[in-house]
Amino acid sequence: MNRHSASRALLATVAVLAVLVPARSSAESFSLHLDPLIVEGNYLDVDTNSSKFNEYRDLSAGFRVTMMNLTGQSADHGRKFDFQVVNGGKADAFYGMSYDVTGRWRMLLTYDNIPHNFGNNGHTLYTQTRPGVWELPDPVQQNLQDFTTTNQSRLNYDLLNGALAPYLATAREIDLGLQRRRTRALIQLGSAGGSTWNLEYRHESRNGNRAFGSSFGFSNVTELPETIDYNTDDAILSGNWRFQKGIVTAGYPYSNFK
Repeated sequence: MNRHSASRALLATVAVLAVLVPARSSAESFSLHLDPLIVEGNYLDVDTNSSKFNEYRDLSAGFRVTMMNLTGQSADHGRKFDFQVVNGGKADAFYGMSYDVTGRWRMLLTYDNIPHNFGNNGHTLYTQTRPGVWELPDPVQQNLQDFTTTNQSRLNYDLLNGALAPYLATAREIDLGLQRRRTRALIQLGSAGGSTWNLEYRHESRNGNRAFGSSFGFSNVTELPETIDYNTDDAILSGNWRFQKGIVTAGYPYSNFK
């Protein structure tokens, strides 16, 4: 799920809840409560596009659901529901939902976005032709090789920097950063009995370009980003058996990284 589909899902959820929350019948045994909904519009004017300022958060211009919290419970307090949104619609959004039937079962679903910005508006002479492959145009490469050969006996930083300045002035910009997306699902059975069964699944994807992938020669010129495309899946099935004098636990974990 990307930020746009998550935003559409959020808006649809808000629209449905806006209809359902006010409706309450005396015959119903379950009631819902919606805390004050906080929606903000950000319009920033900054003198420096600092990646450090936005390293782990999304402060881009536009609207966001800063905080939304919907809770519910039955008249006997045996069933509880919670739905929470933080920074909805942004790259650092969090969505979470839980439903608990005391003594019987519990369900938890979360979706968490975590950005990590390393640098903005960097310049590179290379072009990424496909993930992990960076190419330098042949004319640029030939011109720089000829310059190095001609001036080999007097090469220094200032000379090289002067030769590269015209190329860097027109080089394309690149933003270095990663976007992490975490999904978690948990089902717990028999939480108040003599035994408890848990089935938990976690998925994390991490995509983008990380700084300092490689460098050679003068690193301010030839540094290449490291293309990141990580996917991790973890699952565990476990059971607990409680006795008067102890507890027995058994489980089976699964982990897969690509």
